[in-house]
Amino acid sequence: MGETAAKPEIRNISWMAAWAGLACCLVSKESIRYTALWTFELKSPALMIAILAFIVAGFLGMALAWTKRKTALWKSGPLVFGLAFVSFAGTAVHVLEEGGMLAPDWLSFLAKVAAEASLLLLVVYAQYLLQFSWSERLSVFVWGIIGAGAWQIVLIAVSVDLARWLVAIAALLSAGLLVVSRRSFAQRPPTVEAETADQHSSAKGARSSMAIPKNKAASTESNQTGTALLAWPRLSLRDALLSPKSFSGYVATIFLVSIVLMGAYSQWRTQQDGQLVSMLVQASSGFGFMLTALVVSLLGRSVRDKSLLYVCQTIVLPVALGALYIGTAFQGPGVSLSVILFDAAYSAILFVIWLSPDVFDRNDSFIVVWAGFLAYKLGWFAGVLTTASLAHTTAWWLGNVVVVSAFLCLVVQCSAFVVGNLRPGNAQGQPQADSSGARVSLEQVCGRLSERFGLTAREQDVLLLLAKGRTASYIARDLVVSEPTVRTHMSHIYRKMDVASHQQLLDTVEQATRQASGSEPGNNPGPTS
Repeated sequence: MGETAAKPEIRNISWMAAWAGLACCLVSKESIRYTALWTFELKSPALMIAILAFIVAGFLGMALAWTKRKTALWKSGPLVFGLAFVSFAGTAVHVLEEGGMLAPDWLSFLAKVAAEASLLLLVVYAQYLLQFSWSERLSVFVWGIIGAGAWQIVLIAVSVDLARWLVAIAALLSAGLLVVSRRSFAQRPPTVEAETADQHSSAKGARSSMAIPKNKAASTESNQTGTALLAWPRLSLRDALLSPKSFSGYVATIFLVSIVLMGAYSQWRTQQDGQLVSMLVQASSGFGFMLTALVVSLLGRSVRDKSLLYVCQTIVLPVALGALYIGTAFQGPGVSLSVILFDAAYSAILFVIWLSPDVFDRNDSFIVVWAGFLAYKLGWFAGVLTTASLAHTTAWWLGNVVVVSAFLCLVVQCSAFVVGNLRPGNAQGQPQADSSGARVSLEQVCGRLSERFGLTAREQDVLLLLAKGRTASYIARDLVVSEPTVRTHMSHIYRKMDVASHQQLLDTVEQATRQASGSEPGNNPGPTS
């Protein structure tokens, strides 16, 4: 009885520490948006390049550590607290300078670069939260966004000096809360949905090779050596512009929207006055964060992973366009209206990155998140450099060209997305037609897969519902069994079909449907000897 009662408490500690730490991490990362605390400083091209080089170097180091399977980044205390301290040190120098300290130019330069370490810490958080189930991860991110937005609003009511130091120590608080959360999480029983790559390898320790992602455009396989390299998703220019649902389209959306958002940012950054306008801008920024989190939370009750991601991916363009227009049309206090839209679109971009592992292959989950954050930072660099840093040079026109080009590419991409959804046969679970007009039902495909992989009758029932996108709790209610029983069936299905996630299972069903309908070459997914 004591053990049973302790599990909800452990779960709550892990969940609460995770979202509170994420909120602190976002506060540290977005400290520049706290316009009521310090005056805006235009970044020089040299500083922009230094920041980008620092971030890219950090990202490449993380990717290298991940692909070599050395360790999960969030398990490394020195890395977590090292990034937090570097971010704190950079922000602390900025706070001291605002207080009147005269720092050498080189120190001020390095401090601005070091403060960007909070983005690397956010990537570590993203990898850690992949341990959670989809619903928990969405909940953590919603509350983290709400907490970060609320922090922006609350800091307006305290003294400026106190507020600045609270922002500075946010990174350290974030690191501490991550440690608390991961220790509590370690005491929780594992779930099927919360598997990660290192858990996959330990669970498959008796196997001679690691599973290769089944992403059609990204994976290669080698059975000669008995081992497999981590397949990195392939980038395609055509997919980036015409297929928003592809990995290339996902990266391109984030990159292009970031450029458009920076165009809006360049409109209101010069409106700060250190008084009323700056306070309104900061409050509007926090409100924009919270508004998007609440909307996504409501959507998450009715749609799941893929659908929610595509909704976020689609709405950011009109919201970003609205921010760009209002930022241009209004002056003074009215510009705060564009900030609401600006941060709403930015929050949606963060949701897209956070939810992306459930759409793409889970074996590449960290790489997918990593690529999303890198695309965001590259878009930030291109947008700020052209619309702000070069605005007073002979290349002043470049910013308009870059923003307009990014906007037009997004229009093409969104048009392709809408047209693609209007085509018949795209709904999940719908039968597909072959060249002769015959249709293969989802039930038939799941029956053939069950026969091929030796699934029991009950596992076949669970497989059919999983193929329709149902959750474990829904399946439990539909089949009138307990949720742990459903998760046991899911575990058996995953093991027998050699998949590591719900998305891989859907990919297998989709491929089997195409083969059965004759639209893709390959062996019929019937019984095998």
